Amino acid sequence: GLHSSVYLGDDTAEAAAKPRIQLSYYDGARLQGTLKRIEGETISLQTTFCDRPLTSRLDGAGEVKFLPSGSAPADRSAAAAPTRRPC
Repeated sequence: GLHSSVYLGDDTAEAAAKPRIQLSYYDGARLQGTLKRIEGETISLQTTFCDRPLTSRLDGAGEVKFLPSGSAPADRSAAAAPTRRPC
C-alpha cells in the first residue's frame, strides 16, 4: 500500500513556522497542538499539556483545521497555560 510521512524538525527557527492544528473527531473529542509529524494514518501534535508529542489516529477525525499563526489554544489563554507533564 501507499505509505507517506511528513516530519517537521525541532530547530527553534522552524518551530515558529510549524502550523497549529485542531482535530475534531466524530465522537466529539478535540485535539489541538503544533504539528510535529504525519505518518500513514497517524498525526503527532505537541500540546500545551504534555512534554512530548501526542500521537493520534486520523481515522474518525471529521475535521482538521489549520489555525492562524501564533494563535493560543482555544480553551486557554497563554497566561493560564498548564505546566507540561509526562504523557
